[in-house]
Amino acid sequence: MENLGAGGVVALEGWDEACSVWVPLWEGTDPSSGPPVAIFRPPIGPAGPAMGRYRITIDTALPDWQEIDAVELVGMPPG
Repeated sequence: MENLGAGGVVALEGWDEACSVWVPLWEGTDPSSGPPVAIFRPPIGPAGPAMGRYRITIDTALPDWQEIDAVELVGMPPG
């Protein structure tokens, strides 16, 4: 949930432990811009093996203060 300056997320990545690299899961323009509080649900397809670390990149050069209040990961168990 973006609770102040919604619309600042520009990328989501997951850490691939086997290859020791960040794997892009989503990049683009955050469609939740506009309201001061928004829930951002990026279209992420199957990412392969389960990842234990995720990175959210926000554009801090935007004119408003960018702030993320909470992150919820929802998915299907492997198998």
